[in-house]
Amino acid sequence: MSNQTLPLIQHPRFEVAFKYIKQCMQCRHSMNSKLGFIVGEAGIGKTRLMQFVKSRYPVIKEDIADQIPVLAVRCPSRFSESTFFNAILCAIGAPQRPNATAAKLKIQVQELLLQHQVKLVLIDEIQDGIPQSGVRDRSQVVKSLKFLNDECPCAIVCLGIHTSRSLYDEESQIKSRCRSPFNMRHFDYQTKEDKDYWLSFLLGVFEDLNLPVSKELSFADLMMSATLGDLRTLERLIVDLNLNAPEKPETIDELLDKFNEVWEAYEYDPSRPSPFDLSGSGVSEGLALLPFNQLVQAH
Repeated sequence: MSNQTLPLIQHPRFEVAFKYIKQCMQCRHSMNSKLGFIVGEAGIGKTRLMQFVKSRYPVIKEDIADQIPVLAVRCPSRFSESTFFNAILCAIGAPQRPNATAAKLKIQVQELLLQHQVKLVLIDEIQDGIPQSGVRDRSQVVKSLKFLNDECPCAIVCLGIHTSRSLYDEESQIKSRCRSPFNMRHFDYQTKEDKDYWLSFLLGVFEDLNLPVSKELSFADLMMSATLGDLRTLERLIVDLNLNAPEKPETIDELLDKFNEVWEAYEYDPSRPSPFDLSGSGVSEGLALLPFNQLVQAH
């Protein structure tokens, strides 16, 4: 399980977000419906969704120019039209041109998107391109998205945390071209249906990694307490388990013992006891930290 990452589980919530992306792709020849935003808290799985989409539309090798149906681009933190379009060139595999003007970069990007038959550009961490204050830098983001939307025959979907929605809410030139943003939610954990859904997701992950797993809801409670529904934390637990345990655990008891060692060795949350120490109160304390439960306690 060296360098193991979580498998791309095709659970229904990814399918709903994927449907939103496909709607943008189907409208890629229209200037009014092919731009979209997917927003959600950090760790909710937006980057994994990008991997999921790319797995559905793999690169097709060609003699002259490979077909790249889906192009994934990381938004530059020091945003300008030049840094953004150079990031697109890098994602395509073309040499970057740091000294080229934005106008020349736009022409090259437009030509390469056509040449490689790109149907969708996914822009990850779009909030990194939005300045905390000021107007000029923000206008660079707007102009860049407008160019992709108006001049290139591909769909554009921006992914980011909730603050990135301000581009849609506050910029009329973006809102007039964009479909309503899609909100990715954390795993709910209020009803039995929520808990069954979380458990089914865990079963898929652990079985795919050939790790022991329990079908009991108590296991779902334990893993929710440890991760708070954050997929990055779940992935970190599994990667750290691999680093900390040369031999893969064979039983659920061995797995929980190893997770307990990992929790304590890597100090996941020193402010509360390990949820994997089943003799303590770690599970209940973790579940009390879930947003819904904190809201109930506040009232």
